[in-house]
Amino acid sequence: MAGVDHFDRCGRRCDCVNGRFVNCCRVRRDYAGGTSEDRLEYINTFLDVVRDPIYGPRYNDLVTKYRDSFGNGISQSTTPSESQFFVYNRYFLLEYEDLLKDFNCSLTIPFYDWTPFPVAPYTAAVWGNTEGFGDTSRFPDNCVSTGPVRVGEYSVAPSAGGGCLMREYFNGQFPSRDVVERDLLPYPSTEFVNFHRSLHLLMGLNIQCFVGGTMCSNNTANDPVYLLHAAQLDSILMRWQSIGGGRDTVRYSNDFSNLLGTPFRVSDFSDNFNLPYETCVRYDPPALLKNHAPPSAGLLRTDSLTSMDCSSESSMISFMSMTQADHDFMADRCV
Repeated sequence: MAGVDHFDRCGRRCDCVNGRFVNCCRVRRDYAGGTSEDRLEYINTFLDVVRDPIYGPRYNDLVTKYRDSFGNGISQSTTPSESQFFVYNRYFLLEYEDLLKDFNCSLTIPFYDWTPFPVAPYTAAVWGNTEGFGDTSRFPDNCVSTGPVRVGEYSVAPSAGGGCLMREYFNGQFPSRDVVERDLLPYPSTEFVNFHRSLHLLMGLNIQCFVGGTMCSNNTANDPVYLLHAAQLDSILMRWQSIGGGRDTVRYSNDFSNLLGTPFRVSDFSDNFNLPYETCVRYDPPALLKNHAPPSAGLLRTDSLTSMDCSSESSMISFMSMTQADHDFMADRCV
């Protein structure tokens, strides 16, 4: 029936043609838009996977492989015209999601939309202590002390030291919805380099180092919130690609070189609708369509890519090699 969503037994959204499901896509949804049951199911499944004697080692291997990607340059800020970061991010998300689906086929990775909470970021649902991943760390070791991944309940992978998950919860200003809509998405395909640096440095890594601790290190994938943050970055890239004007083909679609550390080519991950093994991924729209702030936060500041809060840059430098062009780009756009 036209206009009716059809879902298969694993929750993929499909077309129904002659009584058969076809063109099925995994659907990734905003964490903030989920029900309490949705959030708790994701949290509990994540913890079950990590603690399982079979699935746990697979998870550890996956986050270790991501850590090692920093060493081969994928996650370093090489020249954006050569960087494989965003397509490797898609590969990593697919591998992690496949692990979840082997455990529970109905699950997909939710994305963490940080844009509605620019001046009060830790009020977002993903940081909740019951239906999120905790909002407090203890002094002086910065171990997360509340929520389901608090010290004693969750440990990072052995490759990351096997200790507690650490965060610092710095009060930097996260990028707002206006910044994404007004300043990032309009970049034409001819300015892919600026788009890449804006999304990767000013938004992605900047947020990671505002959170701090494990998330601002080579072991970032050990923080379960990073997995949702990585999905948010991919959703923004996918949205930019969907605008047209050559955005869908720039940089990746004609790069047939090896995606480092994988058996795939860069071009294999250029299009979320056509991923390896006939996999299709789509993102639902964000759940919150306006900025939110508690009364104590006052008026939202007017921000843009030319006046970003980049106070986490010194932390970024501690684990990531940045080119002079990266530094110059940030200097031109940071307050």
